Amino acid sequence: MNPRATTMLALAAGVLATACSSVPTRKFTFDVIDRDEKPKPALVVVDDDWVKAWDLNQVVNVGEDDELTLDIAFPSSTVEVTVVPLKVADKKVGGKPMSRQEATEAAGMTDEVRTLKLNDPQRHLFILLPKPRT
Repeated sequence: MNPRATTMLALAAGVLATACSSVPTRKFTFDVIDRDEKPKPALVVVDDDWVKAWDLNQVVNVGEDDELTLDIAFPSSTVEVTVVPLKVADKKVGGKPMSRQEATEAAGMTDEVRTLKLNDPQRHLFILLPKPRT
């Protein structure tokens, strides 16, 4: 085989390998309310990556009643999505919790965790409740 044909074959194999091994992604939209159906400020954390959630500002209902749409990569068949409450004053987050426990204690609300699959519905509504008194 001549060198040019070998190079072209190698490039084609590389493109095919890249296309076949790419990680699938899908858009998901999240909204968060409390038990009275009022918007609840929250942070959406994917696969326990708290730093990325804050870096990408994955918050919902902080400045106004809104939703959050994320492109989520599926390196495996499922991803875990955690929604934690945020304490907000004057449309600003008061502190940046880096764990479920820290967030729920600061806000006095429960969190919610779901396992998503690539073929799950696009829209997800989370309902956060007041923490039970102990």
